[in-house]
Amino acid sequence: MKRTSSWRPRRSIESLLFSVMAMAALAIASTSAQAQAPGKDKLEVTAHDSYGEYAVPVTSPGNAPNQWFYLVELTNDYSLDQTFPIDFHLADVNGLSAAINVSFNPVGSLMDAGATVEGADAFGISDGGTESKYIHVTAAGLQEGTYSLNIQISATPSSKVQLSHNTIHILVVVTGNCASLTSFLTDNEFTTIVTETVVNVNQGRRDPEPKVVSTNPFGQLSYNVLFVNGCGSDETVSFGIALDSRFETNPKNNPGNAVFTYLIGETVAPDEFDIQAFGAGNGAGQNLWFSDVTVPAGHSFLITVHIQIIKGQGLSSLPLTSVEPPSGIFDGFSAQLYAPGTTIQSASLGTGILAPLVRPNPSESDLPFTVQ
Repeated sequence: MKRTSSWRPRRSIESLLFSVMAMAALAIASTSAQAQAPGKDKLEVTAHDSYGEYAVPVTSPGNAPNQWFYLVELTNDYSLDQTFPIDFHLADVNGLSAAINVSFNPVGSLMDAGATVEGADAFGISDGGTESKYIHVTAAGLQEGTYSLNIQISATPSSKVQLSHNTIHILVVVTGNCASLTSFLTDNEFTTIVTETVVNVNQGRRDPEPKVVSTNPFGQLSYNVLFVNGCGSDETVSFGIALDSRFETNPKNNPGNAVFTYLIGETVAPDEFDIQAFGAGNGAGQNLWFSDVTVPAGHSFLITVHIQIIKGQGLSSLPLTSVEPPSGIFDGFSAQLYAPGTTIQSASLGTGILAPLVRPNPSESDLPFTVQ
């Protein structure tokens, strides 16, 4: 009798290898699935136009899409004082609850020049949250040259978040002061620089208070604005002129010319002002706004505004700083130089962009007075 054997043919080597490979593939797939990150949340960083003495537009260059970029142009020995608004929003991309910390690190040659950065404080933010920062940058006594400030933005833990922009790049260019804006008061005939005046008042029997009659020794004055273009190229700018509220143009509210403009082919020193050198002026009515005036290189542009004190206003309307004897300062005369394209509407709303060509801007004139 034959014995029955329990032996069975073993698997082929090929079959065994296939099984091992299949099991290995499953193990690798499982390990990869466990190791793969679920995706990072996104911290959206949005910069806006900066503000301060100037409105500086922000850009995101195509060659550096992860940076926000500002170009601030100043003149020699000017102090930077600018605020940069930055918004943050943490978008929940992976569907997992997360909270991160955001910090800032300002570096660059502007910091080496003594700049200070305020408002760049670290903060925490959670999914769906928003935060706004107003980064205030100041620097004094900057010399001619180019300065950079990189405000680096970090978010931790980095394994949970990615940033849309990780750097705020601020480039400050300080150029030589090749142009000037000056304003000053003279008599109506331009013979005397007026640095003070007497306000004559009179009180009638029925007047509750004394009323203004005139100024003395000059009953009529001229507020003069002089722009000197000593640069190597033509400059196009806009002018906005403000009178002290106690004065008015003369004439006023009629077709006559209270304002005249002049252009001369040389650079005029304000302390050597001579109206005769400017020749005949062009009448401009009672206009106190001039848009997009092109002043050639090496030329000077002059605006004269004939004015007088408003008669009949009460003594109490004057800006008195002393009662005995009555005296004060008319401090509302100013001239501002705006960038080309600025409209009188934007200037009146305070949104006009001042031209960085001159310092100081605006140019202001004070007129001390005593009352008699």
